[in-house]
Amino acid sequence: VWLAADKYGGSARKQASGNSLSPSWLAPMVTIVFNGLLFALCIVTGRWYLYILLWGYPIAAVAIALNIVRTIAEHQPEDYPVYKDGREQAMMPLARTTAPNWFEKWLMYQANFNYHIEHHLFPAIPQHNLAKL
Repeated sequence: VWLAADKYGGSARKQASGNSLSPSWLAPMVTIVFNGLLFALCIVTGRWYLYILLWGYPIAAVAIALNIVRTIAEHQPEDYPVYKDGREQAMMPLARTTAPNWFEKWLMYQANFNYHIEHHLFPAIPQHNLAKL
């Protein structure tokens, strides 16, 4: 935890966000505001447990399934599996950058993870600077 906080948090984020396309605080702030409003709305309606059903369950179930689909799209070769003499050949490792439309970007690539080659080549670049890279 301390390594991740030191690498991506605090002063490291300030130094890396100098000329980014959007401020580094924007994505976390949108998430915090959205969650606060959703939780407040659930409390006001007298159904606080709906927050867990509307936010917690999708993160635990739907997000995992979407992550599997995204991972396959970014790493699976088009001709996989390849067979030679009746035996499956080893898969050549690869990564690709995808160009999603606005809905796919909102649904699966909110952390700019569609810039996957860039992420593999420069893993220390913060997610808000991947588009600029």
